[in-house]
Amino acid sequence: MFRTKSVAWCWLILMAAGGAVYADEGPEPPQRASDKADADRGGHHPPRCVDCPIITIEQGEQSGFAADTPGFLGMTGVIKDPHSWAEFWHRHSRDDTEPPRVDFRHWRVLVAVQGMQTSGCGPEITIAHVHRCPTHSIVRVIDDERPGTCDVVTNPFHIAKVPLECLGRFTSIGFKSYAPGAVPGAMAGQVVGVNDAGETIPLAEATVRLARPGDDAMVAEVRTNRDGYYQFHDLAPGPYAAGAFAMGYEPVVGVVVQIQAGQTLEQDFVLHPGSPQGGVIMGEVRGGLSWDDAEPLRRAHVVLFRAGGPDAPPIPIRETETDCDGLYRFFEVPPGEYEMVAAKLGFIPERLNVVLPPDVELVEQHFLLQPE
Repeated sequence: MFRTKSVAWCWLILMAAGGAVYADEGPEPPQRASDKADADRGGHHPPRCVDCPIITIEQGEQSGFAADTPGFLGMTGVIKDPHSWAEFWHRHSRDDTEPPRVDFRHWRVLVAVQGMQTSGCGPEITIAHVHRCPTHSIVRVIDDERPGTCDVVTNPFHIAKVPLECLGRFTSIGFKSYAPGAVPGAMAGQVVGVNDAGETIPLAEATVRLARPGDDAMVAEVRTNRDGYYQFHDLAPGPYAAGAFAMGYEPVVGVVVQIQAGQTLEQDFVLHPGSPQGGVIMGEVRGGLSWDDAEPLRRAHVVLFRAGGPDAPPIPIRETETDCDGLYRFFEVPPGEYEMVAAKLGFIPERLNVVLPPDVELVEQHFLLQPE
């Protein structure tokens, strides 16, 4: 089972329950060549994903961190400088001893504290896996909260260090917390297009889709960033059919990929110019009482349904989220009749019918969501 209490995508140095943040108050180490390469790399270079070594500094059942804080639910974070490291260690160890030496020019410290437990000799937390790709680093934490056999209150923790290049200055860091035996996989890569000169260029706002092999049932769909990179997280291990789509390019579809537990699969796509083999459904989602006065809704959820049989409900085949301007896009949609639903927390969902004729390349369908 995937747990969400410790998820934190951020640029922060250390984030703790209760709002405590340890800022990087010391000077930043000199930029490494590997970090600079990530910053300067052209969009046509393949991504470089690596598994990072994890060196345990200390792990156990009782951390003093937040031990006097009622309702403490745990924390995860990264420590980047000696000052923050000493401050954390004094709270953790409950004394004035010096923390273990860490050379922050070459290392970063990862911290995971489970939070107060009503039993011991059982609950534990482990920083199990650190994986870095050009756009992000994923820290996977195994959070075992099953009751133990000892009638004591514990605060399990794991403190470890990883090489600086695994958590460089140009990547976002995400902590993902899982129950034992439930670690999913991930997939990341880049979508590039071939231009008229035969060169590859990164394709921003391209769509990458995962479906179940053998049918068109959509599992997940994302769009690439300005450098053509995409990423999927929390994928159940197993086979998927992957595809990539972009305006003005022939789609790549039916690429069978195998997701492994706890691993990030690298999968790139190269698209060639050509005529699209389906149409595009796109539009805007706004929230308000009238279209002219409504505001674009960022991250509204839009689902495309294929019509079912006479007695069967519509089948969801594609889904996406609106961008910062409230816009959504579905590429390479076969001609036919569809239903669409747009939804956003705090607004009443809207369901509409849309028809994509065989001889039409683009259909616009807009949504106006009324406040609840």
